[in-house]
Amino acid sequence: MKRFVPAACVVTIGLSALSCPTAVYAQQDRQLQPVTLDLRDAPIREALEQLFKSAKVDYSIDPGVAGFVTLKITEQPFENALRLILRSAQYPLTYTRESGVYVVKIREIATTTNAAPPPAPPED
Repeated sequence: MKRFVPAACVVTIGLSALSCPTAVYAQQDRQLQPVTLDLRDAPIREALEQLFKSAKVDYSIDPGVAGFVTLKITEQPFENALRLILRSAQYPLTYTRESGVYVVKIREIATTTNAAPPPAPPED
């Protein structure tokens, strides 16, 4: 009888360990290392590629992304570094994250037309 109790404990612990898929979630939400960059008149495409490769993340850069960037950051979170590079660009850029892939593209700015203002409410 004494041999049966420890064996049941081992089986129970083993099954509970198998039912916890924590490794899957840890890979999806892994913390990226802080970023340090010192860029002076660097092509923005190369700056983005350097950032993405150093973080070991998948990325896509739209062909229209061009220009140069000067930026010095020390120990910044990855996404903050990405936003700072995009903000430093000559043209407004944005990014999305689609299925774990960072996609950088030119931000489309809505243009306003010279439309007349809305009519005033009728007076009573």
